[in-house]
This record gives sequence, structure tokens and C-alpha cells, in this order.
Amino acid sequence: MTPLPSGTSGGPLSLYLCGPTPIPGGFVMPFSHLSLAERFWAKVSKTDGCWLWTASRNEKGYGYFAVGRQTTKAHRFAYELFVSPIPIGLTIDHLCRVRNCVNPAHLELVPLRDNILRGVSFTAQNAKVVCCPRGHTYDLFNTVVETKKGNRRSRHCRECRRQSRNRK
Repeated sequence: MTPLPSGTSGGPLSLYLCGPTPIPGGFVMPFSHLSLAERFWAKVSKTDGCWLWTASRNEKGYGYFAVGRQTTKAHRFAYELFVSPIPIGLTIDHLCRVRNCVNPAHLELVPLRDNILRGVSFTAQNAKVVCCPRGHTYDLFNTVVETKKGNRRSRHCRECRRQSRNRK
């Protein structure tokens, strides 16, 4: 085995990433020369529309980026890097509906409720329903909202309830 040059750690990861780099103290710091923004851009694939995150993603498809000892969602990091800090109480909505997109032009600050209602979840689909199954309008006077166990809320048509009571 050949001896390593003086002033290098020679660990396999450092050799693979950038080769042994001599620095005072004899350690290799592979990414120390890259800024946070450079590390971020190394993980982005720009297209005409979306800027796709190519590094680690969670099971839902959102990208993750390490900042120091913490990880953050890549689209949140991109928004804060290019636009502004994210105020408390607001979340980011992907206008393009591509979860690994980090293009700030495709990201919008909105309250969490708005973000959920813009989506395709069961809650969002149910909120878009404007009439009961029998065709009566859900409005201020014809709607009853009940809170059940676990704060689950459901709405019912007053007219249908009235008709149901009259049939008995």
C-alpha cells in the first residue's frame, strides 16, 4: 500500500468526491469550498418551466436539503434564498403542482387552509361541493355543521333533515 501524501486524511469518501486536499491539520473537507447556494444549485435541474430537485426526496416527493445539521424542504429553502423569509402562519403552495419543483416563480405564500383547499385531497374535494346529494344548496341558511369526535366536522342539509323528519 502506498503512503498518502502528508497533510491529507485520505478517507474513501473524500478521495471519491474531490481527491485528497492538503490543508493545515491534515483533514479533508470535501464541500467546504462550496457555498450554500452552490450546493443547492448542484442538486437542481433547470428546465423551461420547473426547476426540478434531483437530490433526496421524501415519500411524498418533496425535496430535502441539508443546512448545517438540519434538513429543510428544498422548495422552502429556494423561496427564502430568492424571494424572502417565510412568515409564521404561512406555507408555500406549488402553483405548478410538481412537488420537487424549486422554481420561486412557481411558489406562492398562502395560509395553510388555502393550500389544502387548492389541492386534490378529500378535504379539498369535499369543500368544493356546493349542493347536497339531492340538489339543495349548501349556504348559510340551509347548512348545519356538526363537530364530531377528534374535531372532525361534517355538514348536512337542513332541507333534507326537515323532509326526513316529515316522512316519519
